[in-house]
Formats: sequence, structure tokens, C-alpha cells
Amino acid sequence: MKCRWVYLTKHDTHGDVTHYHACLIAKGFSQTAFIDYEETFAPITRLDSLRLLLLLTANFDLEVHHINIKSAYLNGDLDEEIYMDQPKGFMVPGQESKVCCLKKALYGLKQAGQQWHTHLHGTLKGLGFKKNISGDVSNFVKHHDGGDLLIILVYVDDITLFGTLNDIQAFKTQIATYYKVTALGEVNHFLGLHITHDCLNKTLTINQSHYIQRMLTHFDMSQCHPVYTPFAVGTQLEVNPDEGSESSLTSCYQQIIGSLMYTMLGSHPDICFTVNQLSNDNVGAVFMQENIADLLTKALPQNLNHFLVQKFNIVDNSIAGVMISPIDYSPL
Repeated sequence: MKCRWVYLTKHDTHGDVTHYHACLIAKGFSQTAFIDYEETFAPITRLDSLRLLLLLTANFDLEVHHINIKSAYLNGDLDEEIYMDQPKGFMVPGQESKVCCLKKALYGLKQAGQQWHTHLHGTLKGLGFKKNISGDVSNFVKHHDGGDLLIILVYVDDITLFGTLNDIQAFKTQIATYYKVTALGEVNHFLGLHITHDCLNKTLTINQSHYIQRMLTHFDMSQCHPVYTPFAVGTQLEVNPDEGSESSLTSCYQQIIGSLMYTMLGSHPDICFTVNQLSNDNVGAVFMQENIADLLTKALPQNLNHFLVQKFNIVDNSIAGVMISPIDYSPL
């Protein structure tokens, strides 16, 4: 198997460069199923689980911290015998014809994600964690003396911690004995979401302004005229008469819908109905491209810097969850 170096530039939620990253990638596309690998499934946390735990955090005044596991995939153990060419720049002089026998998983291998999750799961189980939220196998919980809970969300190599400060610090110390860890402090961004915690008012705000701006720039709509309503009453969708003739338009349309779905799930539930209508048949029938993108993307600049505010109210010892979306056409 061959390999290559990949160079990445990491950004924060404001688009500022945080660091530069070089990663050795195995060309896993040349692997053969049931010979070089078997299982490939690697679960990740869901956005609705994140929002639920943020609501609990706001109500019970918990801490939310974020850590990153360095070179996470390299911790996974390989069950198969895999050989790879020596990486460029690290060849042994006089032995260039020899290859490497991989003992650990490498980025690019088809089973790398699954092997990393299995290794991490075993580590967390040894530390007393159990799988937490039904239907989301990337969430783990640990019960501490006194009734305190420490809940963690796992998204590949990013781990978000929910609990008391003492429990979080203790976990950071424990996990650092197993992996190389970067402690990122209180969470302010996760999966493209900018998160702000107001302890005094028991609220958390979620903002995707940088993601939205980058999406609009990518689709050449950053200068479009904003509108107040993403899907006006009486809007009629027309099917492209040349259906299937422009595969590039179909692909672009699907990319727009996919980007908008992530925005909808993260911080813009107000465009849920529109996304649903536009994605009902986005493969077999492509709507007129001149109008389709404007229906949704023009509403986003208007709400670019608005937030989804999540708050808990305690009424008669019962908890009532409140989600507020302060969009222009539905003011608080």
C-alpha cells in the first residue's frame, strides 16, 4: 500500500488560523475487503445529543470543557497484516526497497475509525464509564459519589465534557495517562458551532455565522440581497424541464441542500420546513436553479449573527425546556 502527506490549516469558529497540521495518510482505497479489513463502522455523536446536554448544562450550572486527542487513529490496534511503503522524507538510506509492517491504525485505512473507537471505548469502560443516551453510542456517563455525573460526547478525536469542574479536571488527568491530550479549556466552538455560556442567566447561545458565511462564499452568494422569510407563502417550485441533462447542476443543488441541512440542525430550525420541501426529490427532479438557491440562502445573511438560545425554566420543581430562535421575522 502506498501513502502520502496531507497538509491542513486549522481554523476556529471566526475563521482565524489556529495551527498548521501535517498528517501521513495511507491510501486505503487500495485495500481489499475481508483481506485487509472487515468492520469499518465508527459512530460519532449527534447534534441533538449536544443540544440536549447544553440545555442540562445551562439549567444545572455545569461546566463544559473540550479536549482533543492528538493523532487519535494511531492508538487503534490492527488485527490484519498490512504493509505500506516507507513515507517520503523518512526512508532508511540503503533500504528504500523495504516496506513498513503496520502495527497501529493509520489515517486513511478503512478500519482506522472503527479501531480507534474500539480502543477508546475500552479505555472509558476501564475508567468506569457506561454508554449513556439511547440511540447515540458515542455518549458516555460516569456516576460519582454524591450523585454527580460526568458525561462526555465523542466526535472522532474531539471530546466534550459535561460535569462539575473537579470531575472534569480529574478526568483530564486520567485520560492523559492513556493518550496525548490537548486541553482546550471551556468549550467555545464544537463542530462548527460557536457556543457561549451565560451562567448568570442560565442560557447557552449557539451561533454558526462563520459556517454560513463560508457556505455563501462557496456558492457565490455572499452578495445576495437578504430576505426576511426563507419560503414565502404561495411559492411554487418548478421542475427543471431538462431533468438529468445537467449533472453538475444536480450535484451543486445537492451540495446546497446538504450544507443547509447542517445549518438547520445546528442553529437555524426556522428553515426546517423549507429544507424539507426542497429535498423531497432532489435526485430525480432538479428545480429551476435560478430560483432554488435564493429561496433559502437569501434568508441566511439576514440572520447571520443571530443565535439559537437554549434555556431551561424550573416551574414547580419540574423542568420545562425552552428553545428560542430570535430570527427577524419572529422577534423575541
